[in-house]
Amino acid sequence: ELLRGEYDTYVIGDTKHGLLTTSIAVLFGKVTGVNIVLWSGWLSTDFSTGVESKSLIRGSATKVYRQVRNSLQRFLYPLADGFLSYSSLTTQYLINRGANPDSILEGSQVMPAENLPSPSDEVEEENIVLFLSYLQRRKGIDILLDAWERVDTDDWKLVIAGSGSYEDQIQSRAKEDDTVKFEGYVQGTEKANLYRSARIFVLPTLHDPWGLVI
Repeated sequence: ELLRGEYDTYVIGDTKHGLLTTSIAVLFGKVTGVNIVLWSGWLSTDFSTGVESKSLIRGSATKVYRQVRNSLQRFLYPLADGFLSYSSLTTQYLINRGANPDSILEGSQVMPAENLPSPSDEVEEENIVLFLSYLQRRKGIDILLDAWERVDTDDWKLVIAGSGSYEDQIQSRAKEDDTVKFEGYVQGTEKANLYRSARIFVLPTLHDPWGLVI
């Protein structure tokens, strides 16, 4: 595609899934005189620098990957002509790896209003604390459950909506607590109704440049 097309600018999503693609496009752009803009949400947190896996092989592979990634980014970022940054934390991440601060445009992720479903007319607020997200450890749901166990929840319910790799673990942990309700994966009007009915929404995420759910 790079050889076939004639472009003024490459806008590249800078993610862990596309490191090789990004590297090829940046280098090809510099050789051919095409502008390079990287759209990035990378950031450093305690979560991102830790190693979850208890397996020696997987843990070692994660550390090697991070070293390779950091080396590639420190090489590529000074070559880019511009950056679209999700957040101030991402901006700092880019600068720390050699990006020109004057080339960074900082913003956020955006969900256009026309893409959002509408709730049903009859939905009323209840004493609900809502957690709605992918069920992954990095979303901080363990912190939420720790907090929930420490407060008076007699008149309240914690509603957990979403699915993911952490689902079985948290359901097992909260199975004896009848104030915790699991909704599973929700979408469309059902999701909008949950937002409308909840008095409190909480997302104790440990690692997000800008949680789209916000």
